[in-house]
Amino acid sequence: VVELFTSQSCSSCPPAEAYLGRLAARADVIALEYHVDYWNDLVYGLAGKWVDPHSAPAYTERQRAYAARLGNEVGGGVYTPQMVIDGRLQAVGSRERDVETALKQARAAPHLSVRLATREGRKTELRVEGNQAFTNGDAEVVLVRFKRREETKIRAGENRGKVLVNHH
Repeated sequence: VVELFTSQSCSSCPPAEAYLGRLAARADVIALEYHVDYWNDLVYGLAGKWVDPHSAPAYTERQRAYAARLGNEVGGGVYTPQMVIDGRLQAVGSRERDVETALKQARAAPHLSVRLATREGRKTELRVEGNQAFTNGDAEVVLVRFKRREETKIRAGENRGKVLVNHH
């Protein structure tokens, strides 16, 4: 699972968003894009202020929880564009080589197996299985709904005049 923390107000984020779009097309990656809200209050001189229509406080809180657990080699706190891989590794989302290295490390780590099946009577069963590495811990299962692709014309802020494409 690759989670990109991004904002339409961040001029460094469009390359990471494009890369996430390529990752989303891969069969071995579940790619998700979370738009944080801490960029929404910034004003860029004559370019004005842009409130990212996809941003939400819950996404910022998710990123802050990762920052508390993973630390941050970029300078402390939260940042964009940040990619979190399998909830255990992180990289600057526009540094593709670093993200690919983290993906390789994540593939080599122990994983849970999650199976979803519909049974008789239309009941759905969720089965989570893991090896010894997971027997004494908690697991969080998150159901995510997303749009595959959406374009937004940016009317203010650092990306003023651009059309940004967001994925998942």
